[in-house]
Amino acid sequence: MIKLHSIQMKISGLSGACLIIAAATLISFSIYSSKTTQTYVGERTGALSLANAEDILRNLATTQAASIKATLNGAFDAARTTANTFGALEDGPNNSPDQARAQRQAFNAILLNVLKDNPEFNGTYSAWQPDGLDGQDALFVDGTATGSDKTGRFLPYWTRGADGTLAIQPLVEYDSEARHPNGIVKGAWYLGPQRTGKESIVGPLPYIVQGKPVFLATMSVPVVVGGVFQGVAGADYDLSFVQKLAVSVSASLFDDHNDVMIVNGDGLVVAHSKYPQSIGKPLGENDPDAAALFPKFDPTKAVTVDDGATKSLVAMAPIAMGRTGTSWAVVIRVPRAVVLEQAIALETEIQSRTNDTISTQLGVGVVVAILGIGLVWLSAGGISRPLVRVAQAISQISGGKTDITIVGLTRKDELGTMARATDALRTSVDEAFKLKQMVELQPTPTLLCHPADLTITYMNAAGRTLLDHVLKGRGLSAAQAMGHPANEFHPSPGEMRRRATTPSAMPFKERFTLDGVIIESNVTPIFDQGGAFLGPMLNWTDVTRYVRMADDFEGKVRSVASAVSDSAQKLSHDSEDMRRISEGVSQKSSNVAAASEEMGINMQTVAAATNELTASQGEIARTISLTANGATKAAESVTTAVDRVRGLEKAAADIGAVIALITDIASQTNLLALNATIEAARAGEAGKGFAVVAGEVKALANQTARATDTIRATVVDMQQWMGQAVDSITEVNDIVIGMREQASGAAAATEQQTSATSEITRNVEQASIASREVGLHIGSVASEAMQALENTQGIKAAADDLSASARQLEKEVDGFLSHLREV
Repeated sequence: MIKLHSIQMKISGLSGACLIIAAATLISFSIYSSKTTQTYVGERTGALSLANAEDILRNLATTQAASIKATLNGAFDAARTTANTFGALEDGPNNSPDQARAQRQAFNAILLNVLKDNPEFNGTYSAWQPDGLDGQDALFVDGTATGSDKTGRFLPYWTRGADGTLAIQPLVEYDSEARHPNGIVKGAWYLGPQRTGKESIVGPLPYIVQGKPVFLATMSVPVVVGGVFQGVAGADYDLSFVQKLAVSVSASLFDDHNDVMIVNGDGLVVAHSKYPQSIGKPLGENDPDAAALFPKFDPTKAVTVDDGATKSLVAMAPIAMGRTGTSWAVVIRVPRAVVLEQAIALETEIQSRTNDTISTQLGVGVVVAILGIGLVWLSAGGISRPLVRVAQAISQISGGKTDITIVGLTRKDELGTMARATDALRTSVDEAFKLKQMVELQPTPTLLCHPADLTITYMNAAGRTLLDHVLKGRGLSAAQAMGHPANEFHPSPGEMRRRATTPSAMPFKERFTLDGVIIESNVTPIFDQGGAFLGPMLNWTDVTRYVRMADDFEGKVRSVASAVSDSAQKLSHDSEDMRRISEGVSQKSSNVAAASEEMGINMQTVAAATNELTASQGEIARTISLTANGATKAAESVTTAVDRVRGLEKAAADIGAVIALITDIASQTNLLALNATIEAARAGEAGKGFAVVAGEVKALANQTARATDTIRATVVDMQQWMGQAVDSITEVNDIVIGMREQASGAAAATEQQTSATSEITRNVEQASIASREVGLHIGSVASEAMQALENTQGIKAAADDLSASARQLEKEVDGFLSHLREV
């Protein structure tokens, strides 16, 4: 069963159509070529026939012109010879009558002999100025026998009659300015040479010869004697010979289907084979078409004119008339159809043969087309089967099935090339499918745009999700955004279009806000394998959350850093207070030690004076009073020291609280750095710099924690030392209080000193011992105060380090946030 849509049918149909078209084209071209050849041959034949006819007509006209010229020049020669002879024989105006008669008779004899010797001449003549010949005109008035008229001038005109009779008569109208009906001046044959001094030809000139009107062509030559015009000598031709010549030429040319004309320089007909009645008249009277061509006459050469108006071929040849400077023309006119008659017959025969050839070509072309279609059908079957298999493979590849086997890979022909190309296509499609999956499924929103107007032509799933979210406020979806220019969604559309349509300006990176969403845009040019620009690829990332997280992180970290800085400053101030308190404790301890030493001395004095108690009760009372006062002062100093040490203990407790706060801040910073590290890991390649900065922040937080641990340990030690100092000072206070009470008791027992001397001595010894203990305890307090002073200096150094760490923390946070915002 034949499948109408099979590739075999299409190849056969197309090839058959091509064969038919080729056959039709060849046949058409052959027909066209035959027709063109036929036309060319016809045109060339016609042109050659026309050119040949032109040559024939031009040569014929030239020949006839030469013949007429030769004939008329014979008359000019005769007239010229006669004129020269007359000029040489003229004796002048002083001749005697007899001489005059003899001279005139001699001149007439010469004219007669010339006429006799030239039977084609119609006549010979001579005309002289008044008394120009012999000065004896008066003797010859009305002397017709000698050729004079009533003036007596020598005017002989010898003529030949139709029967050959020769006769003489005087010339007439020789000095007339009147014109003949055809416009010729009647006396032109005489007046012309007289005025110009040149030879003259006048014709066709109507004249009466021996009683018969004829048209003459008269040639006259001036007779000049001594450089002065004296008259003319000339000869006449009856122009009937020219008419006979025109008729004869016409009869011999193209079976008399032509016109032969001889026209003078003024356009008067001298001879006309078709219109003899037009002789002596203007050419336009009977033949206006010929008159219209006469302006194209060239007096210097023969010309041929193809007259489209009359469809005739016209040849014109000049006839130079003696030494007159004027020319007549021979005009031969032949219809084109007559000239091209043989060419037309040949063209008709060629056309007949061409039609036969075309019919044969049509038959052969149809047979060849049928045979060709059959062969193409068989060949198409062998071609279509491998093509069908390749088409099936391509269909499977287009459906995404790439795990197939391509047949025909080893073939050496185009089908093998197609099979190998299909196999390469299978590999490329497999790779393209993977790449498409990668682009479609990658988390980064990706858009492809047209290279000229940035119309969005593709967006992946992430891109569609992003645009659905961002454009929701505009009432647009990602699907509706397809086909829109991408720069339409940019705050600076013109600038983006300029940069994104200029490959040399890419790649570039920018950040802009679209309907409240912060977009990170990476624009990269895409080129094909040939380097042609296909358009920009836009990677748009929603970085709003990262920017806000960075802002929040900045606020928190700056708050923590500020708190750390404030706590460090407070710690520095408190450590300064502790330093001052420790210095005060040390100073008071020195005072107490001095008082104790003084009290010891007093006790010794009391002990020394006990031996004198009896004699000096007043002195004892005074000494006891001094001891009581010293004890009181010692008690007050000890109380002050206790209060200041307790204040120092409270400051140390406050420092511990600050250290706890700093530790908590460092923990929070460490936690934030950990969160930043996690977010950087989620961002992938773009978050690597973010992760580095987060690591630096985390290291700084750990360093801060370690510094606070050191400070905390120092503060704890200081608190322990303050507690010991308080205990020692409390013991000193108790001793001083006891000493004061004892001194008071001694004062109260002053009255009993005499009887209680032994008791006083014991109490003094105890007071001395107590004063020594006080001195020892006060030394311990001073040592501990100095240790506390050294500890406060360490606390201050730690506080300064903590402040520097806070400043470094702020600097690192600034760098971290800057990098975070760039990611």
